[in-house]
Amino acid sequence: MRHIHYCRVFFYLREGVVSSKKEGGIWGKDNVPSKYKKIINQALMEYCNERSTVFDDNELLVEFATYMLKYIMQC
Repeated sequence: MRHIHYCRVFFYLREGVVSSKKEGGIWGKDNVPSKYKKIINQALMEYCNERSTVFDDNELLVEFATYMLKYIMQC
C-alpha cells in the first residue's frame, strides 16, 4: 500500500492538500502517467478491503516507486 502513500505525498507537494490515503490514491490515478494506474487501482482496492492483490509486474512497481521518489526528492 505504500503506492498510495507516494500518491498522497505527491498530491501534497503539487496541490498543498493534506489528504487521506484513499483521497491521495484517487488523485494519483488522474495525475501520474497512465501506465501506473493499474498499480494505484490495485492498491486502492486492497486499502478499501475489496480484495487482497499481488501485483505481478515487479519491474513496473520499481519503475513507479523510482518515478515517485524522484519527484518527491526534487521538491
